[in-house]
Amino acid sequence: MGGHNCGAVKQEKLPGVADKPFYPKRFACFVGRRCRTATLHDVAREWHLDWRTVKELDKPYMREQLRGRGPPGPKIRGVEELALRKGHTYRMVVSDLERRRAL
Repeated sequence: MGGHNCGAVKQEKLPGVADKPFYPKRFACFVGRRCRTATLHDVAREWHLDWRTVKELDKPYMREQLRGRGPPGPKIRGVEELALRKGHTYRMVVSDLERRRAL
């Protein structure tokens, strides 16, 4: 028997392949977009996949969508102190001034 076999498994990242190595990135992206309008189980049934596989294919798509949105916290906060009744009873209200809502 010629050659040396060390028995090690080697893995290489390829640019056109998704995190799940058996599926191309375009398919993973399609699954991610499809999961915005259907449940994991529906997409799994449609493509004859296990729902866990669909979930794993959807994760990179969701991460990419969130990455483009920036930090979720408010950029401009407002703090207001309201007197509830005479004396020393106050309520503090913290608001997101851009979205115009109380936090």
